[in-house]
Amino acid sequence: MARLRSNPWVRGITLALLAAMILASILWLSPMQRTADQAKLEEQQTVATRITVAAAAASVVIAAVPDDSTTPIADQIAGVSTFMVITSTAIMLERFLSSVSFTVACGWLIPAACVFLMLWLLPKKEIRLLLQIAIRLVVVALCLLFVIPTSLFIDRQIDAVLNTQEIVDTVIAPTEAAPEEKPAEGEEEEISLWDQATGFFTGVFNSVADVPRQAEELLNRFMSAVAAILLTTCVVPFVSIVILWFVSKWACREILNSLLR
Repeated sequence: MARLRSNPWVRGITLALLAAMILASILWLSPMQRTADQAKLEEQQTVATRITVAAAAASVVIAAVPDDSTTPIADQIAGVSTFMVITSTAIMLERFLSSVSFTVACGWLIPAACVFLMLWLLPKKEIRLLLQIAIRLVVVALCLLFVIPTSLFIDRQIDAVLNTQEIVDTVIAPTEAAPEEKPAEGEEEEISLWDQATGFFTGVFNSVADVPRQAEELLNRFMSAVAAILLTTCVVPFVSIVILWFVSKWACREILNSLLR
């Protein structure tokens, strides 16, 4: 063990790990990068809210159509709200993890790992557990630091390939539509998302003859939007966590085997 600690390769690996964490903190996880990640997550939260409002408004308008054949479609569109609750919860967890991961990793885990590494490198100390704890702390810190940026990076790549943002925009457009009637001069009136969405869908279904077909097309657009946002806000972060977990276990095993054999 003493020869191991005095080995320049061991000390080089130790310094390289610490340097990697410092570079990750300065470059990849700079305040500008974390601010951009937070802005992206806030944007996703807003999109989820708008989809929920649009789905509820569309369901009410379709259910009010005299033709009873549209009632099942209205019920299915109303069910979109359930998926949006799951999405909003996942986004809130991501925002929380994004805000605390940097502090936990760089403020707690990395300093603790440095302490254990220094204790292990002290002469006449042959405690393998110190090195094991230090390596695991470093790897866990890396996972915390990179899980949100990795998921958002994959999210952007999926958006570039599948045009998921365009799919979502076709659904949330009613919540961004301007009101048809403007308030009188000198009066101020705030138009809520609900009023905008209901007004939009009412105008759409009043202007078409084949209401059931239009409702089916609207349901298809909602299903595509829900699938896109579930993919980018729930599936991708989960897959990122699983991948980083297995990579961290493999990294811990390989590093410890190379240093302690």
